Amino acid sequence: MNQSWSIRYKPQSIDECSGNAQVKQRLKAMIQTKLWTHMIFRGPPGCGKRSLVSAFLNDALIPTSNILRIFHSNTKLNDIKAYLSSFLEKKTSQKHKWIIIQNISRFPIQFHYTLYNMFTMSDVSVIIVETKENIPINHWCILFSLQPRIKKDFIDIVRRIEKSQNNKIPPKKITQAYITSQGNLYAFLHILQWNPGKWYSSDKIPCELILYDKEIEKRLESLNYLIDKGYSCLDLVILLYEHLKNNSNSTINDIIIMGRIRETYNLDKEDLFYAIRQIWKNQMS
Repeated sequence: MNQSWSIRYKPQSIDECSGNAQVKQRLKAMIQTKLWTHMIFRGPPGCGKRSLVSAFLNDALIPTSNILRIFHSNTKLNDIKAYLSSFLEKKTSQKHKWIIIQNISRFPIQFHYTLYNMFTMSDVSVIIVETKENIPINHWCILFSLQPRIKKDFIDIVRRIEKSQNNKIPPKKITQAYITSQGNLYAFLHILQWNPGKWYSSDKIPCELILYDKEIEKRLESLNYLIDKGYSCLDLVILLYEHLKNNSNSTINDIIIMGRIRETYNLDKEDLFYAIRQIWKNQMS
């Protein structure tokens, strides 16, 4: 099986990351001085936040044993505290340790209090990857505001792929992928690689499966497939919300969940998955 381009061509260094030249320059300077600190990488979905963080850690030669990644999930706060405590006590090849947190705005406020202890430790750096603005801990961290990728950034990535593949990608196909992906690099690369051709029309979106199937894995797989094909999360939320309103099997709680997520600023895949999980839990209870 061919490896996905989103994995194969993921940036391995800061120089390979597209766009955001000033942010990259500041990160390189930090690596040279080794004056580590806490950081927030903030920007819209698809602008390259996680790729840049991974590239920074690679360039800084941070071993994976010194990195703890925490993602928003249904994990209990006490369990997260236990993970943190175990990680901080673990002996590693380097003294300095790194805690990477994805979208802290989705964690309970109690978790923020737990982090305050991390901010006061000299041998720990916290990196927060966030889509939302004005989170409560801004004043503890250096803020890197990442801008959305422009078309030139996508073209630069295409040129790197063409060189590696020793094959030219038709300009029409590049333009179509750029428009359909709406600035999301993962969707852009998927479209270029697999050439899905004809997209789903709205009446072919499996709303019944996504909203009512008993297996949560099937619901999320269907959403992933649609997002990979180029559908934006907002488009999917709007279609699913309308389906819920017009379906007699829907409960008022399900409609409220999807209605609230529709109003989320900088809506992304994690927001949508969270809403579907909540609806599934309500239906299974």
